[in-house]
Amino acid sequence: MGDVATNGENAAVPDTITGVLKAAWASWSDTSRIHSALKTECRKEEVRVPYSTGAAMSCSNSPMQEAVSAGLEQAQKRGFVEQQREEYEARRDILAKGLEKLGMRYTLPQGTYFLLLDISSLEWPEDYPFPESVLGRGRDFKACWFIAMEIGVSSIPVSEFYCEEHVSIGENYARFAFCKDTETLHRAVERLQGLKKFLKKN
Repeated sequence: MGDVATNGENAAVPDTITGVLKAAWASWSDTSRIHSALKTECRKEEVRVPYSTGAAMSCSNSPMQEAVSAGLEQAQKRGFVEQQREEYEARRDILAKGLEKLGMRYTLPQGTYFLLLDISSLEWPEDYPFPESVLGRGRDFKACWFIAMEIGVSSIPVSEFYCEEHVSIGENYARFAFCKDTETLHRAVERLQGLKKFLKKN
């Protein structure tokens, strides 16, 4: 990590820098792969993007290390973390209130910008035209495709993060990101109300 690793009072910064860079790459890689699987009719094996190992990302280039280090220092001085926490809690609440109004169960996160929506009560026509890339996958893949096509809001199938043996753990959830501007979130919440007509009748 070069000189950055021995900056006295910032001795813990290197791990943070590496974590930031690894998280940025992992987030882009996973999201791109999953969205590609939903947006195309290719098989999953054909739409994977290269995923770097943690060892490779530990050797991130010096300019990026310096940039993240400077950013962390400025964040402390300017109260960036506190401000961002407040802004993201507000975004989270917009989405959560919309799901509350929809009447579907969801998780309320404390350390991420994703909400998990319980889709077990969601139904779609038996003859709905799902693409080949979705057929044979977890129920959440169908739900995410259906919501995107019929409602106009994209989400991520949670079973994608489980091995084949444990797919059942995640296939009743869809993951929604609230790291968007508030206008987009309000539009998404409004559109999601359209799911009411597809919910199982108790």
